Amino acid sequence: MPDSDNGSLESSSSTSSDVYTETEHTSWFERIKNALVGILVGLVLIPASIVGIFWNEGRAVNTSRSIETAKALVVEAAKVDPANQGKLVHVAGPAAAAAKLKDPDLAVSAEALRLVRVVEMYQWKERRETETKTNVGGSETKVTRYYYDKVWAEGRNNSSSFKQPSGHENPEPRLAAFSVTAKDASLGAYKPGESVISRVSAGTKLPVPGAAVEAAKARFGTGAHLTGDSLCICTDPGSPRIGDLRISYRILPAGPLSIIGAQSGSDFAPYQTKAGDALLMVETGVKPADAMFKGAQQANTILTWVIRAVAAIAMWIGFMMLFGPFVVLADVIPFLGSILGIGAGLAALVATLVVAPVSIAIAWFAYRPIVSAIVLGGGL
Repeated sequence: MPDSDNGSLESSSSTSSDVYTETEHTSWFERIKNALVGILVGLVLIPASIVGIFWNEGRAVNTSRSIETAKALVVEAAKVDPANQGKLVHVAGPAAAAAKLKDPDLAVSAEALRLVRVVEMYQWKERRETETKTNVGGSETKVTRYYYDKVWAEGRNNSSSFKQPSGHENPEPRLAAFSVTAKDASLGAYKPGESVISRVSAGTKLPVPGAAVEAAKARFGTGAHLTGDSLCICTDPGSPRIGDLRISYRILPAGPLSIIGAQSGSDFAPYQTKAGDALLMVETGVKPADAMFKGAQQANTILTWVIRAVAAIAMWIGFMMLFGPFVVLADVIPFLGSILGIGAGLAALVATLVVAPVSIAIAWFAYRPIVSAIVLGGGL
């Protein structure tokens, strides 16, 4: 197609069937139009980032207050006491289940609190690499190469959305992931339900028994082999084919658990705090309540900083979009455009380093006025 103000698209396959190359040419006028649209996006992104910062600071303070309030209210419970009904209790001790957990599809069972079947399929995965070149006159040429690799992965990569789906079709897995949680778990006199036990991850590997090989052969009518701790539904484990399965198991073994939650009969439920949080904490091992609350505060702090970082990055992108048209205008001379692009990035960074902490400080006025004043002064 000839070049036009709207740009043109040229596609061609490389000599390898597993690489697809796409070349896109965008004219200078089209880039200016896109940059002007980018200003509108930036004008939305910056306020949205500030709103996100305000929400995050309020969430962080409320969660911290909920944890501190709960810390003062928690009751150590050695037995099920009707007087503690609805109250926040801390219980720690050995947990177990009477009945074995079973995989209904394969001959696998375990004495555990949770049993998780992990299913990986050998399938195509698309990855891309893009190179962008600014031409004299301000136009831009973008070359994108799509690589197709064969990998083991959980679930199914949607091959219909690949840039080049032909020859890279992924079938539907013949078996899905599965998990089961003990319905008869006990912790002393307490009977924690599935919703409580399922809050703990199953991180212990369970070797696949030999009986699973025959069960898999009978179910799928194909080859099955034990490879380490996994079961490979395939003809040759050394040369897997697209659609082959690799199955492994993880369990949460019987053992000590520590729980903080509202006593609900002999079970536990989330405890609703006045600050608005619903607390239900479950951890492996015997841990005192203070240690569990400390861990919850640390997790809250980490989450707060992660959201702050995401909001700051979004804000920086928003400021970059505001400066975008100036960079595109200068790209008529690529060298000049590169210099202005670096300057725009630094200007956006400076603006973010001022606006983000000031937004945090203003959000804190309702919660931490002294700290807010310090941060606001630093931002200014």
